[in-house]
Amino acid sequence: MISRRNYLSITIMMGIIFFLFLFSGAAKSALSHYEVNEYAWEDGTPKGWKADAGATTETHGVLLYLGANDSMLKLCQRYCMLRQYTCLDSIEASVGKELQLVVVDGVSMSEETWKQVQAYHEAGIPIVFGSLPSSRRIGRDIELAGMLGITNIQASEVELSGMTLYENFLVGDKVIYQAKTKEEQKQQDLNLSVPWYVLNSGTKVYMDGLLPDTYDELDAAYKPPVVWRYRNDKGCVFAVNSDFFTSDIGLGMLCAMESELSEQFVYPIINAQNLVALNYPTFMEENTDTLRKLYSRDVTAVLRDLVWPGIVAVSEHNHGYPSVCMSPKLDYGVNNWVDGERVAYYLQLLREQHGEAGINLCAWAGATTEEKLAYDKTFFDTYAKEYAFQFAYAKDLTPKEAKESLDTAGFSRVRALLCDYSEDLPLVDVAEGMLLMQVTNEGSSHTYREDLRMRSIQTILGYSVIGQDFSQIVYPWGKSDQWEKVFDRFSSYTNTYWRDYHFYEETTISQAAGRTNRFLQLSYEVTYGDKDITITSDASAEAPVYFVVKSDTAIRDVEGGSFQPMDANRWLITATDATVRIAWDSDADLMFWR
Repeated sequence: MISRRNYLSITIMMGIIFFLFLFSGAAKSALSHYEVNEYAWEDGTPKGWKADAGATTETHGVLLYLGANDSMLKLCQRYCMLRQYTCLDSIEASVGKELQLVVVDGVSMSEETWKQVQAYHEAGIPIVFGSLPSSRRIGRDIELAGMLGITNIQASEVELSGMTLYENFLVGDKVIYQAKTKEEQKQQDLNLSVPWYVLNSGTKVYMDGLLPDTYDELDAAYKPPVVWRYRNDKGCVFAVNSDFFTSDIGLGMLCAMESELSEQFVYPIINAQNLVALNYPTFMEENTDTLRKLYSRDVTAVLRDLVWPGIVAVSEHNHGYPSVCMSPKLDYGVNNWVDGERVAYYLQLLREQHGEAGINLCAWAGATTEEKLAYDKTFFDTYAKEYAFQFAYAKDLTPKEAKESLDTAGFSRVRALLCDYSEDLPLVDVAEGMLLMQVTNEGSSHTYREDLRMRSIQTILGYSVIGQDFSQIVYPWGKSDQWEKVFDRFSSYTNTYWRDYHFYEETTISQAAGRTNRFLQLSYEVTYGDKDITITSDASAEAPVYFVVKSDTAIRDVEGGSFQPMDANRWLITATDATVRIAWDSDADLMFWR
């Protein structure tokens, strides 16, 4: 039996506990400022923003492209933009220039071009064959075969079962692209038909092929080479026995090849890994009948109870910060009730995860971009008036189209545009006064070629944007678009293939935009000494700049910044001062890092 005194005491204690819970929740809401973007730029633009400029005009080298392949020329031009090089495409233009690299399209190489390539090689200039001449031409030209390090042609064409990419070339561990299961067969999209060349003992193979019914542990003599380097007393020649130099895969390979030419090699990167939910969240009840049949929930419950926990799980697994691209609704041809009060709820969830919200420019259906943005402007002015939306998902709109639509609607703070991946566009750029950033990978898709492209981009830029479009959950086309299938692919691909780049930093889109802007406008100089390297740049503690150092000797100390190992011979440098000095440990054994 409880006495009145004890009953009163228990009641008072329960009241106090109840009050504390209510007070803590109210205090959290009042003090956390969920309605404000914690990544908002002070003056509405990233620090050092130049709306009318692209990449810096500084030149750190000269690359010459010789060939008739437009895709390979475009690759070289983009490489030069990212590396702050001058790109030349004719022998006449290169007269009197000090060349860092000569990239040759071997397929279209004329006899006149071949003679000039020989002259460049005699002068010690590194040569990169982005594609090889036909095996028939190589077989009858001893000098050409000798330059490429080829001693014999085993077969003019062989069908591979897969390829092996070895460590310490592109960023990341060794990987075997060989489909052994039915599910892996869906990922195999590499060109597996190549000539089989036997190489000189002086070659270094970075990537080779696997024959049917064979595995990676076989001797190199039984694996046709795909990417290699041959060094003789005149210089280095790199060869690519596939189609990698007609796509962005060649960007990282070119960077890796150039870093192989000297004991130390330094280049700037962006250092930003991003996870973004596209067309998420939405706030209108739509396609309710279908969703209730599939999940026994309406769209509000599906997005809140299924999708959001999945996004958080993947983000936290990768120690990241989720970015989302909000849209009031998907189908603008439907006029169902739109629950704008839920905007504050999602902004609160994002703030708790240190994430960020942007907007969508394109309607899933039922409206033009201009009509959608006019509706969205009124909606967000009502329910998220204080929130600074700084980036937008442009899908496949051109920068000009996106800029005009945003200006017309009044979204004046948007400075960064996310767009679907396209080889017709640069990975990052400044265009029409907007910062263009490509979504490098789709969250629920990961083929072998996509993996190789990601490794390449991570090598030259330290940059990725994994985007998952969640409109397919609301409007599924089939079983593969149902949440459990999408989440299984999204989580497994992201968690598995992103972990090779754990040394890079996870960011929100606005943070990545700021770093990308600094990268494109960066002014820097590298001085190589006998025992150290000095980097001078625009870096500061408030706006650090990032570099990759590839070295045959371990780093002992860094003044003006910090460092961390990436793999056996790469280090990530964070420059927080205008002058950074990197000192070497001459007695260090690099095998320690392996």
